[in-house]
Amino acid sequence: MDTLFSTRAEQYDQSLTLLGRNVTLRITPTQFVWNTGDGGSFTTTTPGIPYEKGRPMSDYVSYKYLQPAKRLTPSVNVVWRAQYSVEGRPWQPVNGTVTTTGPGAPLRVREAIPVLTSGD
Repeated sequence: MDTLFSTRAEQYDQSLTLLGRNVTLRITPTQFVWNTGDGGSFTTTTPGIPYEKGRPMSDYVSYKYLQPAKRLTPSVNVVWRAQYSVEGRPWQPVNGTVTTTGPGAPLRVREAIPVLTSGD
């Protein structure tokens, strides 16, 4: 069974005055590095979404744990890029990225055992 992952990380805009000029900063999450807690990791460009009944699995960020585990601590690292605009001029990139590390969340992985029942 797939385990769904999601986080909240949204674009952030901030305007400020620097040396007498209006400067706008735009900081955007560009990558999400999901640490699964079992030694694995994978990267997406979306933050995932919480479960919604009827939504197709292809809409989700998910991972399939192959072994039961009592204590895992999955987490996510978010990679951010920035741009700036001076006095409303075209956006310019800021060199480099910044990565923030999210706190881990406790997770217990259990094994499901199929049971056949009659349809009566």
